[in-house]
Amino acid sequence: MQIEISKGEGVRAEMRWTNKGDGTPIDLTGRTLAIVEAYPVALTGGTCEVLDATDGRAAIVIPTELAAQMGVGRTNWIRIGMSLPGGELDTTPQIWIEVE
Repeated sequence: MQIEISKGEGVRAEMRWTNKGDGTPIDLTGRTLAIVEAYPVALTGGTCEVLDATDGRAAIVIPTELAAQMGVGRTNWIRIGMSLPGGELDTTPQIWIEVE
């Protein structure tokens, strides 16, 4: 996944968690989503909002003041972590944020 924004903008991007095998949505009910790793590290101050738990839909939100710390180009990235039963954490691959 890659997100593109213009310099000076914040980030709001929707995503959908699905099972790799059959593409069905992962139910996010009772799960916590968070930005767990990022470059620059300040982006970990952004949030993830569940939009439709049963359909696996969520949004990444990085406010303008945090986004201002990103470099121009495809140098910025985040990883989202989802809590699993038993305390495990499932993380996404790097999600690149390109700033124009």
